[in-house]
Amino acid sequence: MTGASCPRDRATADEVTERTPAGELVLDLCPDCAGIWLDGGELAKIAGERNLEMQLAGAKGTASSMSCPRCAVPLTAKSFLDVEVDVCFLCNGVWFDHAELEHLQIAYLDYLDRTREAAIAEEAELTAGGTGSMLAWAARQESVAR
Repeated sequence: MTGASCPRDRATADEVTERTPAGELVLDLCPDCAGIWLDGGELAKIAGERNLEMQLAGAKGTASSMSCPRCAVPLTAKSFLDVEVDVCFLCNGVWFDHAELEHLQIAYLDYLDRTREAAIAEEAELTAGGTGSMLAWAARQESVAR
């Protein structure tokens, strides 16, 4: 956000270099409110996978009172895994108020753990149940898809 203002309080952001598994990223940190702006694609690099960013993009939202520091279009407030963030539909940038990024990372890891545990339990049920369970599994998958 060099030269740009924080969408929350209009302070000029500082650039902070963060090392991630995907390489170095330059993040935009507000020195006043400690909020952080991630450009499109940076959330996926920090999380180490694209799924988090895609799921956030698919979440429903409402109009935010803030505007994108890159595009100047209104941001969309979205609640994902009980963390509310503000997203730009144009450039896919994401605004995190103080500590929201950490909260989202923790919530997403918990979500992945629960998903893995459910998949392991379902696989164990299928293995124990034989062929008849495959039909039940297919029926469950079809009903979930609806």
